[in-house]
Amino acid sequence: MAGAQNKRNSSGAFRSCLIPYKNQIFTWWFDDRKSAREIQTLLAEQFGLEVHWSTITRFIKVRSRKTDPHERPAHLMTFAKETSSSHISRPSESVLKTHSNNRNRHAEGERLLQILKNSTPQELGRMADEALERKKKK
Repeated sequence: MAGAQNKRNSSGAFRSCLIPYKNQIFTWWFDDRKSAREIQTLLAEQFGLEVHWSTITRFIKVRSRKTDPHERPAHLMTFAKETSSSHISRPSESVLKTHSNNRNRHAEGERLLQILKNSTPQELGRMADEALERKKKK
C-alpha cells in the first residue's frame, strides 16, 4: 500500500522537479551520452537534487519519442551547447553544414514517408507517371 501511496503523491514526468534542469539533463544524455545513473550523480553533486535514476529515464522518455534513446529529438536540435558542461570545442562550419544537410534530408524523408502512408497505390502510380513525364520534358 505504501508504494501506491507514493505513486499517488508523485508529481509525475509532466510536472517533474527535473523541469528546471531539462536543458542540462538533455545535454548530458544526448550530447555527452551519460547514463541515467551518471546523471543522477551529477544532479546530486551539482544541484543537490536527489532523484531516482528511473525518474530521469521517464522524464527523458516523456519528452522524446525516438528509437535510439540517445538520439536528440528534432525539436531539440536547435538547443545551443553553451550550457553544456563538457569541454568540447565549437563545431567547424563544415560540420554545422553537414548537420544542417542531414536535418534537411531527414525532413524530406519524413515528408515522403507521410506521402507514402497517406496515398493509395493508384495515387502513387499516378505520381510516378507524372514524375517520369516531367523527367522526359527536361
